[in-house]
Amino acid sequence: MRSLIVMAVLIALTTVMVADVSANRMNVIDAFMLGFASDWELPDRLAAQHLREGVLVAHPGLVALEVEAGAGSIQITGADTAQVRASYQVRVLASTSAEASAHAEAIAIDLTAHEGRGRLTVREPSIRPLPIGRVEVDLLVEIPRGLSLEVNGAGKLTIRGAGCTRVNNFGPVVIGGVNNFGPVVIGDLSGDLVAGVVGGLRADGIAGSATVDVRGGQVALAEVAGDVEVNARVPTRVEVRDVGGRLNGEFVGGELEVSGVRGQLFIRSRLTLINLRDVGGPADISLTHGGVTFTGPVNDVRIDGAGGHVRVLLGPDAGYRVRGTVSGGFFLSDFPLQVTRENSTDRVEGVIGDGGRALDINTDMGSVEIRRLTWY
Repeated sequence: MRSLIVMAVLIALTTVMVADVSANRMNVIDAFMLGFASDWELPDRLAAQHLREGVLVAHPGLVALEVEAGAGSIQITGADTAQVRASYQVRVLASTSAEASAHAEAIAIDLTAHEGRGRLTVREPSIRPLPIGRVEVDLLVEIPRGLSLEVNGAGKLTIRGAGCTRVNNFGPVVIGGVNNFGPVVIGDLSGDLVAGVVGGLRADGIAGSATVDVRGGQVALAEVAGDVEVNARVPTRVEVRDVGGRLNGEFVGGELEVSGVRGQLFIRSRLTLINLRDVGGPADISLTHGGVTFTGPVNDVRIDGAGGHVRVLLGPDAGYRVRGTVSGGFFLSDFPLQVTRENSTDRVEGVIGDGGRALDINTDMGSVEIRRLTWY
């Protein structure tokens, strides 16, 4: 009997320790404790909530702002102002009103400035009492237009009218799996964009370059004046259009849509379906067990594939010098190209139109189609 009592005590202590560790882990990136940010219904065990609001203002003269927050939305907007103004709203769910109020008041929200750099921070106490459930802090920040930003958050992030911007926006880790949330929406940046996101990204109107590391969610980049680099580590959909510089990317699974890239295209992909249109610079594509379809005009193209399918759709004005090998697959063309069969390899050579661009395609255990567009 004594051993059973000791075991029960140890299990209870372990449960409390795990709960405390989980609460600590969720302090910085916590939104899925009891559901998504927009749903604030009270569970039976959490019968009370507390709302705290306030406004912080930083003096003029800042050249950069760093924002560090946890769960909750962040909206940053550039305006014709000389100062940074941050409005906040704290929401806490707890068993009683007193517990919710006490925890809400214990959350430190500060806006400081030193040598031209501002810092907006949201810090929850390191230990969250067990009666406390969900905690969110929403930030609405107005900044001087073009101000440089660095943002670390875990909820929905919207940025417009900023300067050079660096973003790290990750979803929380919950026992039993990973919750990916917090889409990032960015527009009208006067500088570069560097973003690491889990919940997806939509950005347009970037005057500099864009570098994006994606681990989940869909990505759409448009109207980027400089170069674009995308690293998609998980299957997802990526759309890139209207890029003034070059596009460099690595993709694992999913889909890639590219149009209006004026510079060079350099892509490494696995299990990815790629669609290209209107690429001004040379295109170099490596494909493993995926597919590439490009519709002219695309400049000089080199495609190396293994186990993939390459489909080229050409309009009436297209002109290419075609060379390639197709091993272990098939080659089909609507154009009069010379095909020489050697063992299981087709060697292709010929000229389409005026032959003004180069088209080199080499596949192993794949297939190639060069088709004539019926409309253009």
